[in-house]
Formats: sequence, C-alpha cells, structure tokens
Amino acid sequence: MEIKDGYLYFETDLTVETKKKITGHSFVDLCGFNPYLKKGDSILNLVNIIKSSFDVKYAYRGDAGEKISLLYHTKKLNENVIYYDESTKKELHYDCFQNYNQCGGIPDIEIPDKEIVVEIKSKSMKDYDKFGNDKNAVPKHELYQGMYYAYLRKYNLKMDYVFFDEETENELFQNQKVTTLKNIKFVEFDYDVNFKEIENLIKECLIYYNKCIREKRIPIQDVSDKVLKLLNLKEFNENEL
Repeated sequence: MEIKDGYLYFETDLTVETKKKITGHSFVDLCGFNPYLKKGDSILNLVNIIKSSFDVKYAYRGDAGEKISLLYHTKKLNENVIYYDESTKKELHYDCFQNYNQCGGIPDIEIPDKEIVVEIKSKSMKDYDKFGNDKNAVPKHELYQGMYYAYLRKYNLKMDYVFFDEETENELFQNQKVTTLKNIKFVEFDYDVNFKEIENLIKECLIYYNKCIREKRIPIQDVSDKVLKLLNLKEFNENEL
C-alpha cells in the first residue's frame, strides 16, 4: 500500500463481480453519515484490508435489546415476526437479500403482515435524554441503516430503542444475568421510507465503491488518520489520537 498523488493505493483480489455486498452498516459509512468512520475506512473493510473493531460488551447489550424488542412484538403485540438468530444468520451466510447482486445483509426483525422492518438499537440511558422523545433527533447513521433494509424489502420502518440504566448496562457489559429490567426504557418510532431517496443514495455508494475497486485506490481525504495510523502510513502525536 502507498499514498501517492492524493490517493491511497491498495491491492486486492476482489473484482466488481466478486466483491463483498454493501450491508446496512457499510451503506451509512459510504454515505458519509457515520460520525465515527470515513467512507474510505469502510472500503478498506469491504476489501478485507482492515477489520471492524467492536467491543464484545456492546454485543451483549445488543443481544439483550433484541430479546426485549422481540418479546414486545411477539408477546405484547401478538405479531408474527421473522427474527434472525445467529444460527439462522449463518445458514443464510449473513444475507437474506439474494435477489440483489451488490446489496445485502440481514435486518433485525421483519413483520411481513404489516410490511415493516424493525431496526433495534440498544443504548445507554443518557441517550434517552438526547432523543428518546423525538423521532427527528434519532442519529442519522442509525436511522438510515434501518432505511436501507426497509428499502431492500420495500417495507416501511420501525426503530426500536432500548435504553439501559447504568446498573443494568454494567451487568450486561460483563455478560452477567441482569438483576432487574424495571429501570430500562423502551421507545419505538415509525417512519415512512422515501424509496427514491434511498435508491439514489445506494446508486451513489455503488458508483464510489465500484470505482475504488476498479482503480484500486481511495481518495486520501476519505481515509481517517486513525486508519492510516493502523496501516503504518501516518505518524502523529499521541495528543492527536
């Protein structure tokens, strides 16, 4: 790998025909909606040069949030849902959109009878004060991840948020059995999906993705300093981290 003339050049065996599909996570990254990643970082992940880092404690919290949401839809609302557990995801090779050549992934829950995709997010209680009562204040990268899957299924979207109090969250982070769930908050927001908007965003992402694959280079401004540091391509002081 090298930086030359404003680009990061990379080598990969992937071609436009064999490259990874864009999923909900990489979609929002390539749109530039993720405040934590640049779209070039996502490209490097998609071509297997870097791997996404994810603290397992958030996976524990996420699993708990999904179970709470699932119980809400099946037990309280008595809805017939499709839920993709880990074994099902593996059977599907983490893609239930085989009819798409370049787009895929797996939504959290689908409610076919109501034509709804449910995107589930687990958060700290402090985030409830930020947007727990305002659907218009939901983080854009989280909302559009759900919008992406709703578009692929041609459904509308429901965002389920589970906010955990500090004590329960710490128990989950340590993969312990929780003492109580009485202090959590559950919020759901309904959204109509602007299919044309999402379609245009997907087209823009694919144009960028395919161009990077074809030319085997990424504009250097689209790669974060953190990733360049990881690749030993940039030196900077500790206070810049």
